[in-house]
Amino acid sequence: MYPRGIEEYRALERNDEWSSTKIGNNIAHAGWKEVSFYFDEGVPVMKKTDGTLRPFEIGQTVIFEGSLFKSFRLTFQSNEQGQCAILHNIINNQSFRTVGLKMLGSMDKELTGFPVCSSVLTLCWLDEFTFTMEIRQDNAGVSQYLKSAGIIVS
Repeated sequence: MYPRGIEEYRALERNDEWSSTKIGNNIAHAGWKEVSFYFDEGVPVMKKTDGTLRPFEIGQTVIFEGSLFKSFRLTFQSNEQGQCAILHNIINNQSFRTVGLKMLGSMDKELTGFPVCSSVLTLCWLDEFTFTMEIRQDNAGVSQYLKSAGIIVS
């Protein structure tokens, strides 16, 4: 129906204001929930979808278990200088995603090279996906996690 055929249609479609990246991203995130884990003045916290904060303690491990993955772990660590890090698994599938950010000024420098280590960690999941959350204070579990992540070898 367009004078120049399909090429004219595609050109008009690309220039359409509704096909912008911003709107496309918003549509892609409809039906998703997310929480963020980070350190607020040295205290590990989880910012929930309703904006409230849930504090944790250094050394605690948060374990998520769901039907689409066996187990997802994150552990809050801090060194003697007060530099912090969140050690975590990485899961990116159609229903659950992890997005890590490294803020080098506040992060434990020895851990910055590892992809399983972030200073801010966001978890995103489809609204219909359910899982359980458990919190453990288990130093042996932390060592095992670090070993399985390849951070320590002994």
